[in-house]
Amino acid sequence: IENNVFILEHQPIETFKAIWKNCHSLVFPSLYQSFGLPILEAMYFHKPIACSEIAPLKEILGKNAYYFDPRKPIEINERLIHLANQDVNHQIHGSRMQALDLAAQTKILVQHLTELASRAKEG
Repeated sequence: IENNVFILEHQPIETFKAIWKNCHSLVFPSLYQSFGLPILEAMYFHKPIACSEIAPLKEILGKNAYYFDPRKPIEINERLIHLANQDVNHQIHGSRMQALDLAAQTKILVQHLTELASRAKEG
């Protein structure tokens, strides 16, 4: 796995773009109730996504991702096998590009952040 998975620190913008353009997909096994910028970045660069089945991710991605329970390695493995299937990737990629508009998703992100800020002020 060491030859196929890379964990990178901060990169210059051109390197960052090149990494996204040349990567196969995004695997996002989050245990937290948040979605993070990698999801939006993967969408922007039209990459298939396999991620945790948590509410924030499902709200943003809908049917346009492969979901798994991040505590179940066998389930993660099954989703990664599906992710490697080029025919399936093409189908999900096409539907994601029709269904997702980055501006609309950014609006949802702003709404979530505003709601979180409001909750923080209250509590």
